[in-house]
Amino acid sequence: MNKILRVSLVFGAVGLAACIANFMITRAIGLNPFIEFHLVDVPILVVSIVGAILFYKYFVNFNELHLWQGIAVGFLVYIFIVNLYGLFIFCFLEYVDPSLLQPYIKALQAEQIKYKLDIIKQLDITEDEFMKNRVLALNTSKPKDIAINEMVRKLLIPIPFFNILVIFISSLFLRKINK
Repeated sequence: MNKILRVSLVFGAVGLAACIANFMITRAIGLNPFIEFHLVDVPILVVSIVGAILFYKYFVNFNELHLWQGIAVGFLVYIFIVNLYGLFIFCFLEYVDPSLLQPYIKALQAEQIKYKLDIIKQLDITEDEFMKNRVLALNTSKPKDIAINEMVRKLLIPIPFFNILVIFISSLFLRKINK
C-alpha cells in the first residue's frame, strides 16, 4: 500500500475514533451532540491532520517532505474522517438512537424562525412559503438528512476552509527537501 495512503488511513482512523468518542461522551453526559459541543470536532480534525503530516515527514519520509505530499496526506485524512463520521451519524440515528433527531429538528426550526426575515429577503419568498417549505418541512427529516447535514457542515461550510488552510500552511512550513 502507498505510504501516503497508509499514514492517512491510520491517522484518519484515530481522528474518527476521537470524533466518535466526543459524540458518545457528549451523549453520555446528557447533552445532544448535534446542538452542544458541536465544534469540538474542529480541533480533533486539526490535530489529526497536522499529526499525520508530521508523522509522514519524520517517520516515513525521513525528515523530507514535499509540499504535495503534505497536502495529499492532510486532505486524505480530512476526507476520510468527515465521510466516515457522516456514515457513523447515519447508522447511529437510524439504528441506535433516533430520539436525538427531534431536539435537533426543534433547534433548527428555532434557528430558522430567528433568522426568518433575512431568509425571506434572500430567497424572495412569502412568509407562508417560508413556513411551509423551510420550517414545517424539517418535521419530515430522516437520519440520512441529518448525516448529510453534518457532512456538509464539515466539508463545505467555513470550518473546512480553516482545515484546508491548516493543511496548506502545515505542509508549507514543514516541507524540507534534502538535496
